[in-house]
Amino acid sequence: MVALLVGVALALTSAALQIDRYLQYVALDFSSEKYYPPHIYNCFGMWMSVEFINPTSLLFYRMAPLLAAVPFSWSLGEDFRTGYISQLRTRKPMPAYIIGKLTACFLVGGIVVVFPQLVNFVAIACFVPAYMPDITDAMYLGIFDDNLFSGLFYGSPVLYVLSYCALDFILAGLWSGFVACVSYFVRNRVLTIAAPYLALAIIQVVNERIFILLGGIKGIQLSLFENLRAATSMYVQSMDVIVAESMVLLLFVALSVWAILKRDCL
Repeated sequence: MVALLVGVALALTSAALQIDRYLQYVALDFSSEKYYPPHIYNCFGMWMSVEFINPTSLLFYRMAPLLAAVPFSWSLGEDFRTGYISQLRTRKPMPAYIIGKLTACFLVGGIVVVFPQLVNFVAIACFVPAYMPDITDAMYLGIFDDNLFSGLFYGSPVLYVLSYCALDFILAGLWSGFVACVSYFVRNRVLTIAAPYLALAIIQVVNERIFILLGGIKGIQLSLFENLRAATSMYVQSMDVIVAESMVLLLFVALSVWAILKRDCL
């Protein structure tokens, strides 16, 4: 519950800053040189996943993997560490326990990351018009043809929002399940959550440097931090990379489940 409240607080703070930005625009003298086309201020472009100005939005997506893992991912290892698993195994088959535990981790991780984003979008939509984004204003909105789901953004923006929420739900859920399996091998609760998160941070730092070292070639996002949001601070997203990340997480979960089922818990 704490992780969800933190996520919602960040989402509402981001929404408040965006609404204030819109109200300042409304108050502008349109004859001034600061004038922008009205339709670039739409609730789709100001959604926290799309806009890249608000530091609260950046903080949310930097914390998203941590928020997804905190509520429930440590519990699998805790059951083995305390011996509670021996009690559970006398009441239900081991495969049913593992499937139930990982399903709960997947759902909780997805909800904790996606629900705040929906709250943010609804809050902004209460104040900012739902103008249809215009492709001619891509330089203002930051969504170009090489962005993931960009066709939906300019053609059916509601589906764009839902598509990214669905993608984030899957990625956050898989990450939560991955951390749950890590907890089986690393029984320290803090280390279980912190070590994978630090690994993500290292990948992000390397991602921001590697393509520069390769001669400044056009790069792609490798980090889960940036693949959770629509607007990326550097390089573009690739569905192939996102699928590969998902498959790696799934493979680790599958191997971990195999190792757990091979263990004699009694």
